[in-house]
Amino acid sequence: MDGAGACPPEDCGGAPGYSDLKVILADPAHEEHHALLVWLGLRSATEFAPDRFTPDEANMRLLHLAAP
Repeated sequence: MDGAGACPPEDCGGAPGYSDLKVILADPAHEEHHALLVWLGLRSATEFAPDRFTPDEANMRLLHLAAP
């Protein structure tokens, strides 16, 4: 499978919260922008790449989960 993008960060509020998160990170003037960067551990919103998906990386992570 190709994948459709990165999964939402843990505990962001489901699909609606993830949608809000993407909007807020795209707007540096938003009052919650800096707080979300801190929460995500990012220095810049450009580090957040919700469309990024690397099948090889995902498969490696799955292999590590399945390893005894």
